[in-house]
Amino acid sequence: MTATTETNWDDPCQRAAALKAAYYSRLEGGTQHRVRFRSGDNEQEVQSGHSALSLAELRREMQAAEDECRAKQGLPPLVRRRGLIAGMRRR
Repeated sequence: MTATTETNWDDPCQRAAALKAAYYSRLEGGTQHRVRFRSGDNEQEVQSGHSALSLAELRREMQAAEDECRAKQGLPPLVRRRGLIAGMRRR
């Protein structure tokens, strides 16, 4: 059974929540995720199973929406740090 979530895609906070749910579902190996959103009188639905969308792209969009949501609330964007990679030199 698949849960359907209606999302106001124009609201960055709702968009971030929907993308976060899709991202973590994908990380856990979820097979089905459906997001429905409306923009004005246009309604769209995205259903993903084993889609071609990479985790990196999904994460990038999720983080962008989170930053937009924080800006809407008057908060600064989150500071995201990348870890050291084996063989990398610190300067």
